[in-house]
Amino acid sequence: MIRICCFAGLLFFVSCKSNDKKAILPPETMEKVFWDYIKADAYVANYVAKDSSQNPQMISAKLQQQIFDKYKITKDQFDKSLAYYSANEKEFLKITDSISAINQRDQWRKFVPGDGSQEENRPDSIAVKKKRIKRLNLDSPLIKKPNINKKLYE
Repeated sequence: MIRICCFAGLLFFVSCKSNDKKAILPPETMEKVFWDYIKADAYVANYVAKDSSQNPQMISAKLQQQIFDKYKITKDQFDKSLAYYSANEKEFLKITDSISAINQRDQWRKFVPGDGSQEENRPDSIAVKKKRIKRLNLDSPLIKKPNINKKLYE
């Protein structure tokens, strides 16, 4: 009887551990969820909070629920995952560094024309220079051709 109780207790303990691990989001998912969460929070702070006719807490809660629905997670899973990654400094640093890189790429895309590929977004890219040359139409009446005296070059 003691063996059965010990086995049941061990089984319960192991099952609780595995459920806690499942409750924590993988780093890739946490990165996406956290990035959307940060953007929603910034939206509420920068736009909604300034409008006196809006309720920032209610809008923030709705946006958070939309994020949780998008990734098919619960608020409890997000809170546990955030607590876990906050406690593990190295893993949290990886997530925040990745989010920072995503933010920098998004900011860069706002100012550089192109379809978003990295090759075209580089300012010194040959592809960008070729596009600019193609756009330059030398037969345009707005571009005056130099008046070259042919006798000088014969």
